[in-house]
Amino acid sequence: HYLPSVGMSSSDDDAAVNGAGIDQEQAPPPANLVSKDSFVAAIDALKQSMNVPPESEEEAVIPKMYAIGKLDAELPIELAGGISLADCETLTLVNGLTQQVADETGIQPLDTVVNISAGCGGGDDVDGSNSNNNGEGYSGDTSGADLDATAAVYTAAIEYAMANELKTITLEMNRLVTLKATSE
Repeated sequence: HYLPSVGMSSSDDDAAVNGAGIDQEQAPPPANLVSKDSFVAAIDALKQSMNVPPESEEEAVIPKMYAIGKLDAELPIELAGGISLADCETLTLVNGLTQQVADETGIQPLDTVVNISAGCGGGDDVDGSNSNNNGEGYSGDTSGADLDATAAVYTAAIEYAMANELKTITLEMNRLVTLKATSE
């Protein structure tokens, strides 16, 4: 049996678990999940740039299993400056955020943004009605995008939200979770 090493909020149809009871050949991959190899390489690149010591030789030989989950985070416009991103070769990762952003959205360091939207549902107008955007909204795909492209989509979503008096933007995040073996 395998258990995730950290808690994660995601719906049943949005989580991809590699090797933990799901027949990967029968189940189609969930939409908009980045590849495990890209995610691991990006995290390794960020850790190396931050001078985080590599795993010990004992840890490095233990095979790793991963799950990639999806989180839709509603980010209040007034907190948009509370996220720091880093270009990590294969992906753009969250490398810092304020405690308030973490508490209100569930976003964590090392998450990656795969889509950013504003006014595309969820009732995010001042009155909760989505009435000012005529049902159109803004959405930009950032899956696998570099830092400049991700920042451009982030800025465009914020500008759209502000122009349409929306209180939030939605960040669709992917999170890599290392699974650990249990004794069961």
